[in-house]
Amino acid sequence: MSSSKDVRTAIEQTTRQFLAAYQDAGEAKDPSIINRDVTDDCKRYFLPAGIMTLFGTSPGTAIDNAAYEAAMAKDMTKGSVTRTDIANLAIDTETRKAAATTMTDMKFHDGEVLVMEHSWVLEFNEDGSKVSKVVEFCDIDGVRRLVEQVYSEEEMKNGLLAEP
Repeated sequence: MSSSKDVRTAIEQTTRQFLAAYQDAGEAKDPSIINRDVTDDCKRYFLPAGIMTLFGTSPGTAIDNAAYEAAMAKDMTKGSVTRTDIANLAIDTETRKAAATTMTDMKFHDGEVLVMEHSWVLEFNEDGSKVSKVVEFCDIDGVRRLVEQVYSEEEMKNGLLAEP
């Protein structure tokens, strides 16, 4: 059995790797990197509820790895994350959770840089090596701007995510 210190170290490392995956995926031009630090059955939840409405799906809907990777691939057709600053990292080894805030730059191919803020709550597997659940509280204005840059009016009308 891992010590509390070992689990804390693993959770911190996994959290930092998970949050860095956005920039790493863009640099490598490989959207699959976004899922490198998550369990196969990881689910992602987005707040506030208006985010899911913006995506054209029901608030509270869980997004699986395949759907998230597909969305990441679509985002990468227009730009990529070039900076992620992590702050307010808190780790709870007993519940296997971490929370953090991030400030991220999304640079579009036309040169525009969109700065977005997010808050994260991550749940982990037993040894802290993989994220098993993501709750992402999004900067709704930033996400709205991202969606407007990446998706056509037709895509926005039809919904950006298929219900899993």
